[in-house]
Amino acid sequence: MNTEIRTLLEILKGSLNQDHLELNEVDIEKFAKTAHLHRLSALCYHALLNQELSHKESLLECLRQDHFDEARRHVQQAQAQKELSLICDDLKMPYLFFKGLQFAQYYPHAYLRSMSDLDLLIKEEDRDKLNAYLIKDKYVLMSKQLNEWIYKKGPIVVEVHTQLLHPSDVNALVSDYFSKVLKQNLIDKGNYSLSNEHHFVYALCHLSKHLYGSGAGLRFMMDLVYMFKGMGLDEECLWGILNELHLSEFAKVVFSLMRRWFNSGPYVENISSHKVDLLEEMICGESVYGEVHKQEILIKARRIHTQAKHSKVWVMIFPQRLTLSEQIHRWGIWILHPFKTSKQYRLIKQKENQAKAWLEELKEIGLYD
Repeated sequence: MNTEIRTLLEILKGSLNQDHLELNEVDIEKFAKTAHLHRLSALCYHALLNQELSHKESLLECLRQDHFDEARRHVQQAQAQKELSLICDDLKMPYLFFKGLQFAQYYPHAYLRSMSDLDLLIKEEDRDKLNAYLIKDKYVLMSKQLNEWIYKKGPIVVEVHTQLLHPSDVNALVSDYFSKVLKQNLIDKGNYSLSNEHHFVYALCHLSKHLYGSGAGLRFMMDLVYMFKGMGLDEECLWGILNELHLSEFAKVVFSLMRRWFNSGPYVENISSHKVDLLEEMICGESVYGEVHKQEILIKARRIHTQAKHSKVWVMIFPQRLTLSEQIHRWGIWILHPFKTSKQYRLIKQKENQAKAWLEELKEIGLYD
């Protein structure tokens, strides 16, 4: 763990407990980059405001622009959320805002939880009528995926989902479980809703999705810490859900790390310190979207390795996560440049081996058995 991460953790702990901070000198530029990558600049800025530190002004200055940007984005997103709620109500369709919008309500101020977009859950059969309304309202449909359509209007990005978690995000057991919970709540209450315990478990699943797919930074841990602090969870109910979803071992490792860093979270016993160290390294060594090491090829390799339905040779030739244009470009290089073919083959094998090692580490902390 480097100096910048240690400083970041000290500030985050102070933000939780209102502690007086005593921070060592830190490279301001490196610290600002680290806080930005973990999407925690605004929270750090807020935590430092009332502290007495010799280098406080330098720290605040390096975080000030991000803090301003988050506050401005929050105002814009809050207005967009209000407008989208009115649209859904007007269309008489059930909906649920989730992910960042739910997590943010447990922070000292909602804008301190950074969000790049708004996540909206609807019924699949309502997608077309909502799409027509959004297009009429000058939203631009940027991309379509099976479970997720992404819209943009000015600075606002909205992801419209028809499932809380897709099986490819986690696994079929977890995906089906949340679908059943939402369906039952829709019958009982007339709209989508989740209990505090289900929201907390969803946050754990969201962390696991990012660990598997792209990268998971400290912001995910802060979500869990603030939710645990503010929700008043029924821990018996919480463990019942985790056991049913086969996530209890992973949760124990996460809770142990929460207690190590922030002295917060459900108490657990008999967890290997090696597993906690492993998760700590995964989270501190990456960021929310994996920017620290820019592991795009490794990310693809992880998914290729775990989701391949055919032989390894076939997958190597036609990686499932590449687009058609990427496939054509890839084959053009292989056919026209034999030397590059050999080099690319070695690179693919190297990244596939890294992916296998990563998956083994995920198994160690209780995921993807």
